[in-house]
Amino acid sequence: MDQPAFPMIKVPAARSMAKPRRTGLTMMIDWGLPLAQQADYLEMSGRFIDLAKIAVGSVRVYGEQQLRRKIALYKDHGVRCFVGDGRPKSELIAALREGLDFSRALFELPGPWISGVNASQVQDLKKFLIGEFGPDVSIGSIMPEEIFETEMSRQGMGVVQPTRVAWR
Repeated sequence: MDQPAFPMIKVPAARSMAKPRRTGLTMMIDWGLPLAQQADYLEMSGRFIDLAKIAVGSVRVYGEQQLRRKIALYKDHGVRCFVGDGRPKSELIAALREGLDFSRALFELPGPWISGVNASQVQDLKKFLIGEFGPDVSIGSIMPEEIFETEMSRQGMGVVQPTRVAWR
């Protein structure tokens, strides 16, 4: 892994940086990223991405070889990918009702593609989740262009900034 540009700025001790992570997972959503753009995002932020959800229905639009290359590119960067599923998860709903071990939960963000949801509400929810559960909270459905900013927030340096910066 490339060394940080400013090693004197400490990453919060609670933030797991080594992959594969068991907590603090980041799941992005892929709504049809072209392969070159996917490669660029993975080069810049791949070390922060743990899971990639290929948006439900989009797999029908891909050519087979194109989808195979997309999956291989994720795998090459240590990102587990899967096809999204639009059905409610009855087991998850039941677990939430009974209580939840937040170290084993992944909070999936809504997106502006949902009627009534805007980008600032998504940012507010990220701020709440990181502030409430710490920098290692697992967050899903992050747009690719927001992965880097989300990691900055996890490390206390982003516009959301729920944590304090610790200097060595």
